[in-house]
Amino acid sequence: PFIGHSGSTQTISIDDFVKENKIDRIDFIKMDIEGAELGALQSAIETLRRFRPNLAIAIYHSLGDMCQIPNWILDLNLGYEIFLDHFTIHSEETVCFARAC
Repeated sequence: PFIGHSGSTQTISIDDFVKENKIDRIDFIKMDIEGAELGALQSAIETLRRFRPNLAIAIYHSLGDMCQIPNWILDLNLGYEIFLDHFTIHSEETVCFARAC
């Protein structure tokens, strides 16, 4: 959509951000990052294990995400319950909610 334009950005993993900023509590993580959600979650493994935050993760960017992301969260064995729902006028914008029990 932006013919003739390009760009780049630098990112940091959630785990590195938490360490570098000495964050001592995380209750909730929401992600809608255009298909990069699984990679971002994988970069947050220490944070997820340490804090067990509730999650709201977009899973509608690819068909594989509908299964891969909820299963990946469950495979962590951190006691998450998974719920799928959406709250926009666009029925395809499904979100995986994970609640730590």
